[in-house]
This record gives sequence, structure tokens and C-alpha cells, in this order.
Amino acid sequence: MSLYITITLTLVGTDPGPYNIFYIDGSSNITPGPTNISQASLLSGYDAVVPNSTETIRVQSVNPTCQPYYLDLNVPS
Repeated sequence: MSLYITITLTLVGTDPGPYNIFYIDGSSNITPGPTNISQASLLSGYDAVVPNSTETIRVQSVNPTCQPYYLDLNVPS
């Protein structure tokens, strides 16, 4: 079973992205999700299909000119 959620960021700072999404379960297992998501998509609301066991969604910038940056978001229960 999967969850359907919308990931919406209200502020991304100066990092233009793109961003990759990862799903983290309660045992800290990380599953890769969609890649190369634009900043505009995350600001306007990005629809994602998330594994049912996901407790945290990690949004990580993959822009090579920016310092490694990620944001962990808790999935509502």
C-alpha cells in the first residue's frame, strides 16, 4: 500500500535545486524516490506516491554549486 501526499515547501532559500526525494522508514532505511525535482514544483506542491512505511521524507538539493543540503519532513500519522 502507498500514501499519496503533496510536498509543499514555503521557503527554499537561494538554492535553485534540482532536488531529489528520499523516503525513510522507522528503521532508518532510506529508499530513493523521484529525482531532479524543480524548485518551482516544490514551492507550488509536488504530488508523490510514498511507501506506506515512510515516517520521514528527505528533500535533498543535488545542485553541485551549493553545499550539501537536505530537509527532513515528518509524515503525518
